[in-house]
Amino acid sequence: MAIGVSLVLVTTLLAGSGPNQAGFLVFHTDDSVEYSSSYGPFCDAPVGCPRQFGDQEFYGFEDDCQHWLQQVNPTSLSGQSTCIAAVWAVFWPGTNPRVSAVSFGLAWDDSNPLTIVDYGHCGQFELASPGWPKEPHTGTAVTWDHTFQSQCVPVYWFAAYSYYGPLEVELTPHPRQGGWFADDSVPAVLDEISGYGSLGLNGASGQFPYYHSPVVEQSWGQVKRAFAKP
Repeated sequence: MAIGVSLVLVTTLLAGSGPNQAGFLVFHTDDSVEYSSSYGPFCDAPVGCPRQFGDQEFYGFEDDCQHWLQQVNPTSLSGQSTCIAAVWAVFWPGTNPRVSAVSFGLAWDDSNPLTIVDYGHCGQFELASPGWPKEPHTGTAVTWDHTFQSQCVPVYWFAAYSYYGPLEVELTPHPRQGGWFADDSVPAVLDEISGYGSLGLNGASGQFPYYHSPVVEQSWGQVKRAFAKP
């Protein structure tokens, strides 16, 4: 709870100097996974991105995780059918994230209804704004009781569809709190989310900003490694 309170109250005091810089929020969907109310929560990270590892092991996992992050798919081809869409926090190579909390929001063109069948967070505590997530321009904050040291952190999931045509669902800053990652310091140090992806439904294309906006200085070898084909 303390981390969640810090996330709300100290944004302007401790922003931008922590370990969670160069972090993005993105959507990933897999049309081979069919929604069922008997399953869930859908909070699995890619196979090659372990949830926890110590500082000494960090760079040993980076190559495997980058390979899996190249497979992220923000566009569903399921048409009017319900798809599962995961929200992941992903971090640029060369960083050493320590994630304990995140705040963010959702937006879409409300002239084209989004139907959210089910949803859930991947943390231990959530503080959502009124109307979340079934109304656009609402937000939530998710906190964990432990620290994630990983290039990919599962944050949230939705089972949703667009019946009336193409719809792009955008990840955004929280409408009141902004978009932040918090670390495990006391009080928490906050880093602003560097970029936001979107989900494409029923003919719309989703966006994956992770490989288009590097914000951490890299050697040429590191950049080539991150973009290398498997």
